[in-house]
Amino acid sequence: MNPSSPNPEPLIDAVEAGRFLKFHPVTVREKAKKGEIPGVQIGRAWRFRMSRLIAWITEQEGKK
Repeated sequence: MNPSSPNPEPLIDAVEAGRFLKFHPVTVREKAKKGEIPGVQIGRAWRFRMSRLIAWITEQEGKK
């Protein structure tokens, strides 16, 4: 999504991403740090876009 658009997609934190992915937040951060799941580190915090997580899940399903 274009960041200058009127309604940019909000970022979620590792706790929310973990709830969605059924991972512990620490696991979410570790996987993001290793580049295993899509996320961005802002300062010390990791943030995620739901649409990118959904696309990642779809990609994982295609690998099976």
